[in-house]
Amino acid sequence: MAPSLSLVFVFVLGTTFTPTTTLATSSITPTIATSYITPTIATSTITPTTATPTTATPSITPTIATPSITLTAAITTATPSVTPTTTSGSRVDLSDRPDVEDAARYARWLVGKATWGVLSTNTPDFFPFGYPASYVDAGTGYPYFFLSRFDPVGAAAKTDARVSLAISEVYIDGCDGLDTQSPKCPKITLSGRLRKVPAKTREGVRAESALLKAHPGFAGFPKTNGSFAVYKLDILRLFLVNQSGPKRDLTVESYLYVE
Repeated sequence: MAPSLSLVFVFVLGTTFTPTTTLATSSITPTIATSYITPTIATSTITPTTATPTTATPSITPTIATPSITLTAAITTATPSVTPTTTSGSRVDLSDRPDVEDAARYARWLVGKATWGVLSTNTPDFFPFGYPASYVDAGTGYPYFFLSRFDPVGAAAKTDARVSLAISEVYIDGCDGLDTQSPKCPKITLSGRLRKVPAKTREGVRAESALLKAHPGFAGFPKTNGSFAVYKLDILRLFLVNQSGPKRDLTVESYLYVE
């Protein structure tokens, strides 16, 4: 038979038994650890960069076609046979009419005795233009003019200084009644460049004095603001006809320095 466990409660008579339950109280106060960690945010400074657009350069350069035809007659300067380096040629006796066979002396006589001729130039739009102009050679062989920058020739000379001066003996003595175009009526054309002569130079003073003596009316022409001034024709070519037949062979050197 299995053993039995018996709980025996012994009660003492007259004794009150009050069960007491004692709870152990813990005096430990829980502590929550507080960590004061200040978060640090890394600041990254980024400077925005604007990309500059790049225009692609074409590898092919456009070529403008050059016309194959050039109007050389209008814009090409004739090559002179001599470059003027002096202000005066040799002195020539103009008292007597030279022999027609002496071409150089006859040419100097024509230019020295006449006092006016037709001065021709090219206008800015390349049209020939002739203008009667008074002149004097002052014994030098070079024609001098008193021109204004407002007159047709003076204005045209600013852009194209090439001019020609045509002189006929009919202006001197009437050519014995011959027609001006007759080969027996002597005529000469001097071609070159028109150049303004500085007023204060020896050449300018001498040329102006000769112009005023030959053409007294010039004394009343205004010179203020460069209105009128002395111009010189630097001769580069000559064309002379003083007898029946073709033009005479005459160089600028032989014309200026008559023997």
